[in-house]
Amino acid sequence: MSQPSQSLEHLPPPPAQAEEGIRWFAVIGVGIGSLLVFTIATFVAYRYMNLREKELQPLGPDPVPAIWANRRSASSIRCPST
Repeated sequence: MSQPSQSLEHLPPPPAQAEEGIRWFAVIGVGIGSLLVFTIATFVAYRYMNLREKELQPLGPDPVPAIWANRRSASSIRCPST
């Protein structure tokens, strides 16, 4: 009869290595903290841009000029003959 394989994949880790693990509380805490900082920074930048825009244009943005209703194409424009 053959003996089962004693490869390292089936053995438990040594005690010193078994104590090492991912500290999930720290990983999730850093993720939530970074999202919180990003949200606050986005809000601060948004407010700063709005206040700066109102400071530079207190009456609002300039009106958009109207587009010509009867535009001529470049081929129909003729130079006056001299």
